[in-house]
Amino acid sequence: MNKLFENWRSHLNETSDDNFLNDLEPLLNQWDKLQTGYGSKGENIPPEKLPAYTQKAPGYYQQWTGHPSGRRAVYAQTPAEESLEKKLIKLFMEHSDQEYLARGGITWLHDLSYRAHAQQAWSKAGLKYAKFSRTQWTKAQGQRQRDVLSCHGFDSDDMAPRAGSYGFYVKPTRVLYASKGDLASQTLRTAHDDVRGRFSNKLPKRPGMDKLKATRTGKTMKMYSDWRKWIRKSFTQLPKEIQTPELWAEVTAASKSRDGQSPEAIAMTQKMVSMLKSVGVEGEPHPKIYSQKEMRVLRDNTLLNKQDVMANNGRIEEGLMANWEIVGWYMLYSKENMQLGNPPPLANFWRAILPEIKVPIYTIDQFTNNVEELTTEDLRWLLK
Repeated sequence: MNKLFENWRSHLNETSDDNFLNDLEPLLNQWDKLQTGYGSKGENIPPEKLPAYTQKAPGYYQQWTGHPSGRRAVYAQTPAEESLEKKLIKLFMEHSDQEYLARGGITWLHDLSYRAHAQQAWSKAGLKYAKFSRTQWTKAQGQRQRDVLSCHGFDSDDMAPRAGSYGFYVKPTRVLYASKGDLASQTLRTAHDDVRGRFSNKLPKRPGMDKLKATRTGKTMKMYSDWRKWIRKSFTQLPKEIQTPELWAEVTAASKSRDGQSPEAIAMTQKMVSMLKSVGVEGEPHPKIYSQKEMRVLRDNTLLNKQDVMANNGRIEEGLMANWEIVGWYMLYSKENMQLGNPPPLANFWRAILPEIKVPIYTIDQFTNNVEELTTEDLRWLLK
């Protein structure tokens, strides 16, 4: 598996569709302009622009509506925000490879051990929430679900994908978005009766426009680290009389953004190369200077196709599933524990859903990366 990923990385850069990025930038500019008009804490949003149910429990909603991600989490966005996010999904659908993402190229897992950050209101104040239990997910076995669901994704060549300690495999009809990072999408458990009534019992989950670009990624941090080592070593290679406090101050100033590809860092790189050359010092080759186009791609979080996914180590941090169903259950459970007859973790959960399990159950040994199917009879014996 590792050799497969290395082979892909050997001839692929982190790339994306130029046309997608060209169409994305105007949307992001519109989003930034809209948020500037709303103010840093959403203080300029008229109450009538928010859904009516936000006025039923203003004390609860006030803690969320001051930030676009908070409004999105509790279904309290303005019509203008929702309109832009719908356009974003449409753009993704136009450019993404749905054959790969939704029809077998990706293994999708929903992690049941993940606890959503947004919680129900402490005060019920006119808000009616349905009781929530993880065992209720059994209804989705072999039956398409209308509510959009967040999942982790793994290229199907990864034979032992895992997310959290237990959960289920998902088969979608469409993937509405796929990203290298968290999309700060809506949180299903914050949807009370008024929310469900507004969306006709089809709860949306849309990507946060502010989550589509990463100012710092693992790769850019490594790039900065390499640049910092090079610039410091190059400084020490200069003759002592040129190693002035003023020049070091310039190096320090160029380092402030902690970005080896900032205009200041690039200018400092070029100046250092020129200085080394002028005194006849053959220093180490300077770190690569990336073009604006290359950096635009590198900082983009969107994953459109297999090329993008493999450049991200074959992983998708968050994908949004539409018209999905459960096609299997999984648990982290070692073969050794199984042979010893030890019950699986979260045994009470498995006991509760055992009579309703209709799809295969898989055990994933996190130490050997081995995946095996577990029959319901075996699971019943282990839970005895």
